[in-house]
Amino acid sequence: MTSLSFPGDVMPSSDKSALYVIGKGTAASFDFAGVMAAAYRVYKKLDEAFAVQCLEAAKKAYAWGVQNPDAAFHNPSDVSTGEYGDGNFDDEKLFAGTEIFISTGDASYKQNVNEGNVPNWGDVSGLAIYGAATHETEMGNTALSARQVLLEKSDAFVDRANSGFGVVMDERDFVWGSNAVAANQGVWLLYAYYLTGEKKYYDAARKVLDYLLGKNPLNLSFLTGFGTVSPKYPHHRPSTADKIAAPVPGMLVGGPQPGGEDIGSESWECSDYRTGFPATSYVDNRCSYASNEVAINWNAPFAYLAGAIEALNSGHKPDFAEGSTALKPVLANSKVNKQSVRLYFNGEKVFVEKNGKRFDLKGMRIP
Repeated sequence: MTSLSFPGDVMPSSDKSALYVIGKGTAASFDFAGVMAAAYRVYKKLDEAFAVQCLEAAKKAYAWGVQNPDAAFHNPSDVSTGEYGDGNFDDEKLFAGTEIFISTGDASYKQNVNEGNVPNWGDVSGLAIYGAATHETEMGNTALSARQVLLEKSDAFVDRANSGFGVVMDERDFVWGSNAVAANQGVWLLYAYYLTGEKKYYDAARKVLDYLLGKNPLNLSFLTGFGTVSPKYPHHRPSTADKIAAPVPGMLVGGPQPGGEDIGSESWECSDYRTGFPATSYVDNRCSYASNEVAINWNAPFAYLAGAIEALNSGHKPDFAEGSTALKPVLANSKVNKQSVRLYFNGEKVFVEKNGKRFDLKGMRIP
């Protein structure tokens, strides 16, 4: 669903552009099927009728994808918003079939999950790895194959995290949305930790969070509103249009990458900010949609990474996780500067502390 072109720097309530439902395709149908099959397992203990509805929707979407195996999505010629086209549907089918098989046990859906990549917007094979590796009862030997893929890649990440700035990324990972690559690598490592209880995987995942929140070559927290230095001018229309100087807090920006797709001589384009080094090719400017944009597909893995680490340190872990004890929080013994802004988690609640006073995320004072 989209308008014909991107809106200007206006608030959502002021964007009166007509919206169009453009069409369906194989990739989106399989993606929907996988998500609905997983939703069935989440909701079946809470709302059985809704859960069954989700599962039936998953089966119908999967059937449509099988019947239409080559329906690639393309924007019509008069639509200039992001297409996110995909010509390879094997990973989507792998994800969808695996999730429906886990939920139903119907052998017609079972997939051979013996390879997969860290998830990104164009490749969801890693989601099938997560599902297969964590459901050994349902998946049998396939679960062992998936675990091997998961742990081999995780071991490589651990090795990388023991050098340089202590991050799991290498030069090839600094692409458009590099912070999403990092966050998804952190999630991948957490799954390795869940399945083995080996602290080396947790430590590497924590280093990813450290990287995103400031331990990086730019000495910059990539999360708006958090840290001593953080983005002030993200490519985010509401933050530009809301007549408030600071950006909306809590958003992860895209991150450094040397592509320079937003560099040019037009008034809306950026001056050349590339440094010759991928990890520092970034500019905090509204013009930079290639390094300073906000998008859901990098904020989602960041939210999971931060939330999961907090949960582990609060004594919680997934039902399938190995290990007899949860990790304990590491607290600094030094005095805290009460002038600094700190983010706190208390169960499912999140609040900010500044000058010794606590506020919720809407800025309201907490007694």
